[in-house]
Amino acid sequence: MDASRKRARDADEPEPDAAEPDAVDVASEDDPEERRFMLELEFVQALANPQYLHFLAELKYLQRPDFVAYLDYLQYWQRPEYVRYLVFPHCLFFLRMLQEEQFRMLLQEKGFVDIVCQQQQMHWIKYGNRRIHTGREAEAEGGAEAGEAEAGAGASSATT
Repeated sequence: MDASRKRARDADEPEPDAAEPDAVDVASEDDPEERRFMLELEFVQALANPQYLHFLAELKYLQRPDFVAYLDYLQYWQRPEYVRYLVFPHCLFFLRMLQEEQFRMLLQEKGFVDIVCQQQQMHWIKYGNRRIHTGREAEAEGGAEAGEAEAGAGASSATT
């Protein structure tokens, strides 16, 4: 790309938001490491979709040693400095499971994938309900503690 076209392209691109220090320009062609990071991030998160895993199994990708080695390489996404970029952390469960040959073979069966999808949905429902109930319990305990503190303060002022 000649310099004048590059300058014109750069002038059309909006400036990254200064309020978001971690903002990444997905379309960046200038930094191959950044591009690789974004591509790997997108791929790892796609692993949270059991239907996509079934698609990969049908195309025999999960039987290829080089692809399995690539999945092993992607295990670095388990580390905290990378986890923070994930929007779908459930992908990490599947990334670990894909290291098991039996799991990779079962993904070829539509019935197994349907069960995995149902289990994933049940996890989300139960986890969501647990978070809601835990939040309500915390609010109730906080309210009860505040009420006890007020009652204790009222009792001490009544005795003086």
